[in-house]
Amino acid sequence: MPVPSKKVLTILFSISLALNIFMGGLIGSHIWHARTYGLNAMHEKSQAQRKQWRSLSSEQRDLFKEIWREHKSDIKSSFKDLRASHKKLKNNLKGKTERAEFEAAFDIFVAEQSEVHRQTVDKLLDIAMTLPPEDRSTFLSLWGTGPRHGRP
Repeated sequence: MPVPSKKVLTILFSISLALNIFMGGLIGSHIWHARTYGLNAMHEKSQAQRKQWRSLSSEQRDLFKEIWREHKSDIKSSFKDLRASHKKLKNNLKGKTERAEFEAAFDIFVAEQSEVHRQTVDKLLDIAMTLPPEDRSTFLSLWGTGPRHGRP
Protein backbone atom coordinates (compact mmCIF):
# COMPACT_ATOMS: atom_id res chain seq x y z
CA MET A 1 0.00 0.00 0.00
CA PRO A 2 1.49 3.34 -1.05
CA VAL A 3 2.07 5.93 1.64
CA PRO A 4 0.40 9.31 0.99
CA SER A 5 2.77 12.19 0.48
CA LYS A 6 3.41 14.80 3.13
CA LYS A 7 1.64 17.41 0.99
CA VAL A 8 -1.56 15.31 0.74
CA LEU A 9 -1.54 14.63 4.48
CA THR A 10 -1.10 18.34 5.20
CA ILE A 11 -4.06 19.23 2.95
CA LEU A 12 -6.27 16.55 4.50
CA PHE A 13 -5.30 17.65 8.00
CA SER A 14 -6.08 21.31 7.13
CA ILE A 15 -9.49 20.40 5.72
CA SER A 16 -10.26 18.25 8.77
CA LEU A 17 -9.20 21.04 11.13
CA ALA A 18 -11.32 23.63 9.29
CA LEU A 19 -14.37 21.35 9.39
CA ASN A 20 -13.89 20.67 13.10
CA ILE A 21 -13.61 24.39 13.90
CA PHE A 22 -16.70 25.10 11.81
CA MET A 23 -18.72 22.35 13.53
CA GLY A 24 -17.50 23.50 16.94
CA GLY A 25 -18.72 27.01 16.15
CA LEU A 26 -22.13 25.75 15.07
CA ILE A 27 -22.55 23.64 18.18
CA GLY A 28 -21.23 26.38 20.46
CA SER A 29 -23.53 29.03 19.00
CA HIS A 30 -26.51 26.70 19.33
CA ILE A 31 -25.69 26.01 22.99
CA TRP A 32 -25.17 29.73 23.68
CA HIS A 33 -28.49 30.61 22.01
CA ALA A 34 -30.32 27.87 23.94
CA ARG A 35 -28.89 29.09 27.26
CA THR A 36 -29.68 32.71 26.48
CA TYR A 37 -33.15 32.39 24.98
CA GLY A 38 -34.34 28.96 26.11
CA LEU A 39 -34.45 25.69 24.25
CA ASN A 40 -37.66 26.27 22.28
CA ALA A 41 -37.32 29.99 21.59
CA MET A 42 -35.87 29.39 18.13
CA HIS A 43 -38.55 27.04 16.85
CA GLU A 44 -41.66 27.57 18.95
CA LYS A 45 -43.67 29.94 16.75
CA SER A 46 -42.63 28.53 13.42
CA GLN A 47 -43.52 24.99 14.49
CA ALA A 48 -46.92 26.10 15.76
CA GLN A 49 -47.56 27.92 12.50
CA ARG A 50 -46.39 24.93 10.45
CA LYS A 51 -48.70 22.64 12.43
CA GLN A 52 -51.60 25.03 11.87
CA TRP A 53 -50.72 25.32 8.18
CA ARG A 54 -50.69 21.52 7.80
CA SER A 55 -54.14 21.28 9.37
CA LEU A 56 -55.65 23.47 6.64
CA SER A 57 -57.46 21.93 3.72
CA SER A 58 -55.73 22.15 0.36
CA GLU A 59 -58.35 24.67 -0.83
CA GLN A 60 -57.62 26.92 2.15
CA ARG A 61 -53.86 26.64 1.59
CA ASP A 62 -54.27 27.56 -2.08
CA LEU A 63 -56.54 30.47 -1.17
CA PHE A 64 -54.13 31.80 1.47
CA LYS A 65 -51.14 31.46 -0.88
CA GLU A 66 -52.98 33.42 -3.57
CA ILE A 67 -53.99 36.13 -1.10
CA TRP A 68 -50.44 36.36 0.21
CA ARG A 69 -49.07 36.74 -3.34
CA GLU A 70 -51.55 39.52 -4.05
CA HIS A 71 -50.77 41.52 -0.88
CA LYS A 72 -47.14 40.57 -0.28
CA SER A 73 -45.74 43.96 -1.24
CA ASP A 74 -48.10 45.82 1.13
CA ILE A 75 -47.09 43.72 4.12
CA LYS A 76 -43.39 43.80 3.24
CA SER A 77 -43.51 47.59 3.00
CA SER A 78 -44.78 47.66 6.60
CA PHE A 79 -41.79 45.63 7.75
CA LYS A 80 -39.48 47.97 5.86
CA ASP A 81 -41.11 50.90 7.65
CA LEU A 82 -40.45 49.19 11.00
CA ARG A 83 -36.77 48.73 10.13
CA ALA A 84 -36.53 52.36 8.99
CA SER A 85 -38.00 53.44 12.30
CA HIS A 86 -35.32 51.46 14.16
CA LYS A 87 -32.57 53.09 12.09
CA LYS A 88 -34.05 56.52 12.73
CA LEU A 89 -34.03 55.79 16.48
CA LYS A 90 -30.37 54.80 16.36
CA ASN A 91 -29.53 58.04 14.55
CA ASN A 92 -31.62 60.08 17.00
CA LEU A 93 -29.77 58.56 19.97
CA LYS A 94 -26.30 59.40 18.68
CA GLY A 95 -24.69 62.23 20.60
CA LYS A 96 -27.45 62.46 23.20
CA THR A 97 -26.49 62.54 26.85
CA GLU A 98 -29.50 63.83 28.77
CA ARG A 99 -32.55 61.85 29.87
CA ALA A 100 -34.98 64.31 28.26
CA GLU A 101 -33.26 63.89 24.90
CA PHE A 102 -33.48 60.09 25.18
CA GLU A 103 -37.14 60.27 26.16
CA ALA A 104 -37.94 62.53 23.20
CA ALA A 105 -36.17 60.14 20.79
CA PHE A 106 -37.99 57.13 22.23
CA ASP A 107 -41.34 58.95 22.14
CA ILE A 108 -40.86 59.56 18.42
CA PHE A 109 -39.87 55.92 17.93
CA VAL A 110 -42.86 54.55 19.87
CA ALA A 111 -45.28 56.80 17.96
CA GLU A 112 -43.84 55.66 14.61
CA GLN A 113 -43.90 52.00 15.65
CA SER A 114 -47.49 52.25 16.87
CA GLU A 115 -48.58 53.84 13.61
CA VAL A 116 -46.85 51.19 11.50
CA HIS A 117 -48.29 48.38 13.63
CA ARG A 118 -51.76 49.88 13.32
CA GLN A 119 -51.39 50.14 9.54
CA THR A 120 -50.13 46.55 9.33
CA VAL A 121 -53.04 45.23 11.38
CA ASP A 122 -55.46 47.26 9.27
CA LYS A 123 -53.94 45.75 6.10
CA LEU A 124 -54.21 42.22 7.51
CA LEU A 125 -57.81 42.84 8.57
CA ASP A 126 -58.66 44.24 5.14
CA ILE A 127 -57.16 41.12 3.57
CA ALA A 128 -59.03 38.87 6.02
CA MET A 129 -62.35 40.54 5.22
CA THR A 130 -62.01 39.37 1.60
CA LEU A 131 -62.11 35.75 2.83
CA PRO A 132 -65.17 33.68 3.63
CA PRO A 133 -66.18 34.21 7.31
CA GLU A 134 -65.09 30.73 8.40
CA ASP A 135 -61.55 31.28 7.09
CA ARG A 136 -60.90 34.73 8.59
CA SER A 137 -59.73 33.75 12.07
CA THR A 138 -57.61 30.93 10.67
CA PHE A 139 -55.90 33.31 8.25
CA LEU A 140 -55.22 35.88 10.97
CA SER A 141 -53.99 33.31 13.47
CA LEU A 142 -51.33 32.23 10.99
CA TRP A 143 -49.90 35.74 11.43
CA GLY A 144 -50.33 35.81 15.20
CA THR A 145 -53.35 38.12 15.28
CA GLY A 146 -56.09 35.55 15.56
CA PRO A 147 -58.31 34.60 18.50
CA ARG A 148 -55.48 33.16 20.61
CA HIS A 149 -53.25 36.24 20.54
CA GLY A 150 -55.39 39.37 20.70
CA ARG A 151 -54.91 42.47 18.65
CA PRO A 152 -51.61 44.37 19.14
